[in-house]
Amino acid sequence: MNKILFVLLSLLTSLQSYSQEQNEKEVSFLLLGDIHYDLLEDHDMEWLSTKPDDLRQVTKEYSIFTKNTWPEFSRIISGKVQKHQPSIKAVLQMGDLSEGLAGSPQKAIQMANSAFKAVNKMNMKVPFIMTKGNHDITGPGAKEAFEKVYLPNMARLAGHPSLQSANYTTTLDDVLFVCYDPWDRNPEGLQQLKKSLAGSKATYKFVMLHEPVIPVNERCWHVFRQDNAKRMQLEYYAAFGEKPYDTVNISELLTSN
Repeated sequence: MNKILFVLLSLLTSLQSYSQEQNEKEVSFLLLGDIHYDLLEDHDMEWLSTKPDDLRQVTKEYSIFTKNTWPEFSRIISGKVQKHQPSIKAVLQMGDLSEGLAGSPQKAIQMANSAFKAVNKMNMKVPFIMTKGNHDITGPGAKEAFEKVYLPNMARLAGHPSLQSANYTTTLDDVLFVCYDPWDRNPEGLQQLKKSLAGSKATYKFVMLHEPVIPVNERCWHVFRQDNAKRMQLEYYAAFGEKPYDTVNISELLTSN
């Protein structure tokens, strides 16, 4: 059962970049889906009790999953980073690092700090590149906690001096990762994505966002589901930019798995 929960919780995939020339060095990237790290003490239970389904999720699912699987999960991830061949160049996390729904601004800060404390304990020696998930900004004070706690930690873990938003790029040798935040109200976000892809000379380009761009079935949630024109624009940029690119939308890899 724990192994099943571990798979459901982490959705772990290894991406390997393939060489255009046979003598080019191969590298791997470790891909993590939603983690929903959750400790009961990081919730205002009085507030949470007013939301029965969220209360059930927190008390019957994610807090239990965290307690039962996180120690083994983090041990496995640390081991993979240290020993996997071809060597792992970065860990990619696709949002929903925490469960959210803390219930108050103070608890939201506490929850964010708890999640990054857990990540720090894995002591990974490679960049940890993550994008924003909806749970990371859900609940009273969550958006403010994202600005105050998430962004500085995301910058540090990915190797940046600072980040002003969850729209950012990271380049590792000939590989570009573009993290896109569909919840950012900046109307220039899509243009920034386009420019990042077009302006990079990287051989391999990955667009990272939490929600799928292309729904894999009629019931699947997807980004900009109420704004089809904007979604189609994002879909095109994620696939091509201004000209055909070797670009992959990582959220599709997770959904199709």
